[in-house]
Amino acid sequence: MSVGQPAYMKLMIWGDVLYRAFGAHAYHVGSSVMSKEWRDVDVVILLDEKEWADLFGTLHGNEVEARYNVLCTALSVWGREFTGLPIDFKFQPRDRANEKYASKDGHHRSALTISRYSDWPVAPTHEGGENEKV
Repeated sequence: MSVGQPAYMKLMIWGDVLYRAFGAHAYHVGSSVMSKEWRDVDVVILLDEKEWADLFGTLHGNEVEARYNVLCTALSVWGREFTGLPIDFKFQPRDRANEKYASKDGHHRSALTISRYSDWPVAPTHEGGENEKV
């Protein structure tokens, strides 16, 4: 990670909080993962098709719903305040992200988590059960 300390630790803690809220890992992606030269810190949560549809409905092409914009903006602003980094947060459909940003094409993705063995509760899955601990 090329964001430096203590910002890196704050980013990891923020990732844990996002996991607790959404039941899905947040990932640090983009230029700030590998380079010391970046303008913002991209953070994404990847959602499967059902999770995406449950949260945002169906988006087509350039159509963007207000809920998506509000959540991404709010989480970006909160991430900036929490970490001190210029966070650019977004949700992405997992299949499209895996296809478009494959590691074989030089894209990097790093899970943001520090509580691998934590007993903190996590958001329930769509099946109504509890997700596995990070």
